[in-house]
Amino acid sequence: MTVYVDEIQDYTRIAKARRLRHTHWCHLVADTRDELHDFAKRLGLRRTWFQDHGIRWHYDITPPKRARALQLGAVEIDRHGLADIMAKRREAARRRAVVLTRPGHPDVRFGPYDDYDQAATIAGGLLAQLHDVVHVPGTTIIVVPYVDALPHREPYVTTDPTQLAYRMDAAEADASQETGFPNLYARLRAQLGYEPARDIWLQAAAAYDWLHHDQLPSRTEHRPSARPRPAPPAPGVPWSQKPRRRRPAMTAQPLDSPAPPPSPAAGAQLRARIAASPRADRWLPAWDLEWTQALETARQTLSLAAAYETIATWTRRLDTAPAVDAFLEGGCDTSDGIPLEDVLGPRR
Repeated sequence: MTVYVDEIQDYTRIAKARRLRHTHWCHLVADTRDELHDFAKRLGLRRTWFQDHGIRWHYDITPPKRARALQLGAVEIDRHGLADIMAKRREAARRRAVVLTRPGHPDVRFGPYDDYDQAATIAGGLLAQLHDVVHVPGTTIIVVPYVDALPHREPYVTTDPTQLAYRMDAAEADASQETGFPNLYARLRAQLGYEPARDIWLQAAAAYDWLHHDQLPSRTEHRPSARPRPAPPAPGVPWSQKPRRRRPAMTAQPLDSPAPPPSPAAGAQLRARIAASPRADRWLPAWDLEWTQALETARQTLSLAAAYETIATWTRRLDTAPAVDAFLEGGCDTSDGIPLEDVLGPRR
């Protein structure tokens, strides 16, 4: 925090119009109002001399007072420096914060946002989710001027899936509590919109599973041994005659390692294959419906099991489609000699 004084200027015209005794003065400004008032008191200025004109709040001081202010530690600036201070104040005056008021609980503040529009976007995104999630009854979401002295949470959450994965434990715990709104996903959705937030969240969920794979049950945990262990040798048997057990060959991939997370573009790639298939007119609507349901299930459960299953099912369908087409092109069931047209009807 610093107090500043600018250059002495000739204000004779203003002094005559207002019938002022002094015709030359400068401006005493500071980073905060409290610091300015404390310094003015040390300088012997009356509080009634304070000029409160919006962002241009200051004291007017004469040349003797200016010299004394410099002795007390004020920093000398020119008119360009004063203009920079006013510009910073103007920018700070535009900053806004989003406040959640919760009856019986402390307010939650997010900010600062550079202007009202940015804050209103976040507030609107949170308000749209309010009635679909667990929250404190009577919660309100408003946009207010940003006050630096009050505690605020970060205005935006990270969009890096890996960083989100590290914060998912707390996000999952918050989602089950009234005071947990807005949790991590709610803020991400308010920040980006539903579809971009959903895609990033699914990538974060895959990263979360990968980071916590050591906590999952091992694939070999309940696997029976391939062969029984040899009995221990009897006492006195020479080393050359003791039974030996071969060590299994080492592999590049451990048996109990988790499957790598799917590519974020797996769904789009599979949809492109479906669109290029002869059954695209019937399969594409079914794929879009099942994939949307799988993504919604993954978002709610923080698990990609539904997405894995949907991709596997449709991959099998595409892989077996050529064999089915070849079978239908044959025109009959060769095992029983039944014409397929009698069963399926004439081809279109």
